[in-house]
Amino acid sequence: MNCLQVPGRFLPDTGGMDAMKPLPSGGALHGLGPAPAGPPLLFLHGVGGGHVGLAVHQPLAEAHLPLTERAATVGFDWPDAETVFSKLDEELGELREAITEGSQGKVQDELGDVLFVVANLARKLGVDPETALAGTNLKFSRRFRYIEQVLDSAGKTAADSTLEEMDAIWAASKATVP
Repeated sequence: MNCLQVPGRFLPDTGGMDAMKPLPSGGALHGLGPAPAGPPLLFLHGVGGGHVGLAVHQPLAEAHLPLTERAATVGFDWPDAETVFSKLDEELGELREAITEGSQGKVQDELGDVLFVVANLARKLGVDPETALAGTNLKFSRRFRYIEQVLDSAGKTAADSTLEEMDAIWAASKATVP
């Protein structure tokens, strides 16, 4: 991404592909005016000169949605959820290849691609990915506590148990633990 760093802000750069150059203080560029107050932003050039501003340290959904919604406005989008599933299959294959190659950098890159496609799937299904993941984290926490309680009542700990034992308790927990 081409960008120029302004004190606490990032703006588009017309220089080289990896350019990160400081702007003079005040940070006005291409009629954008001074950088607004708030978290650091990444401004992406949009079609027709528009810009999309993203906070640099945003949750996944907040950073992802403006990017993909902007692309969708010009037709760069999957037509339906089924085509997103096809892309997800492709990206999972590339992640498996990266794991086999053993390059941690490539694994990280491919895993990022998988997460990006999953977030796109959520957008297509009208589901907020942050909310979905938060709900799953709570569900996992409740069910894992259930495993620990069942093991404790049997005089055991998770560390003393096999994966098979814990999987069986996990399966049972699905019927009783939301």
